[in-house]
Amino acid sequence: MVPSAGWSVDSRSWVLRSLTEKWGLGPMGLRTAQATDVFAQLQRAPALRTDAPRKIGMDLPGESASPELNTDHKNAVVQLAERLDPTPGLSPRQRTDNFLAGRASPGIESP
Repeated sequence: MVPSAGWSVDSRSWVLRSLTEKWGLGPMGLRTAQATDVFAQLQRAPALRTDAPRKIGMDLPGESASPELNTDHKNAVVQLAERLDPTPGLSPRQRTDNFLAGRASPGIESP
């Protein structure tokens, strides 16, 4: 896009020049006038790519869902949730929500 890869104090003038040309802003000094209008050098792609997946997710061909990892942190969170609300069959999120709403079984006092 821009011929030189290096940056200098004057290298940001192309932004002003390109915006000046795009929106007809008028003169902004000699350095801006001498800078390259990068927008004029851009070209649109002839067509959209067709080799890219329509969406990125776990259902891509050749990929399988990674197994759930049980880390020390996750195990500690589950144990804490069970202390907050020992009701069987609840997820850690439900146990925490019950505790914070004051609906947990007695055991630990909610705030």
